[in-house]
Amino acid sequence: ISVMKNLFDNKFPSPEPMINKNGNYISESSGKKAAVVSFLEGSAKKNLNPLECFNVGVSTAQLHAITKNIKSRRENKLSINSWRNLYEKVKKANKDIMSMFKGEHHTAQASPSIPNIQSSDYKPNYIVSMFLDKKNRLWIGTWGGGLSLLDTKNFTFRNFTTQDGLPGNFILALEEDHSGKLWIGTNNGLRQFDGKVFNNFSRINGLESKFIFSLEASRDHSLWIGGNRVLTRIIIDPSSGNPLNIQ
Repeated sequence: ISVMKNLFDNKFPSPEPMINKNGNYISESSGKKAAVVSFLEGSAKKNLNPLECFNVGVSTAQLHAITKNIKSRRENKLSINSWRNLYEKVKKANKDIMSMFKGEHHTAQASPSIPNIQSSDYKPNYIVSMFLDKKNRLWIGTWGGGLSLLDTKNFTFRNFTTQDGLPGNFILALEEDHSGKLWIGTNNGLRQFDGKVFNNFSRINGLESKFIFSLEASRDHSLWIGGNRVLTRIIIDPSSGNPLNIQ
């Protein structure tokens, strides 16, 4: 406010802060501080010609000349010290992220049944897989809390667990095939979901691993399935969306 008042008093094109009935520039409304200023005539321009650019430079120089002697100070959020604090925060965040690649983070979130991981911590709010389908619905796979569906149109959530037909509540991979059906990789087999019914695929159907870590649908109507030390291929009927065989 003091800078604005100083500019206005020195005939610089700036709004004038208004004094309230108590003789102050700052008022309070609903617990928040506010100030009333005069309206500054003018309009924005998208394209400037050379003369207008020159005038902007002149006005900027005048602004600095008028305000150079103002003694009031406040912390500069972009000062060297502020950047140093930001750097330290980013440095710590990066260090925490790097621990994920060393196995520390996943070990702390693990299930005792998943290969090569020893801890048994249960973290149902830990997200391990996400997929946005053709209907713009967001599928979210959790680490022990099942599968969540976010409808991006009305922002409602629905959750699926083993009680709804999932073979396991650790949702490790998600993929949509060309027929629009969702494939769900879990810690206890593979599921296909057509929007109403879960169809089960496990070792009985020819899958060699009950742990499904990755899924990828290809253009030739194949679904590639990454398991525990094994890669499996399912060929999908393009008309029905049902598997024809498992290789």
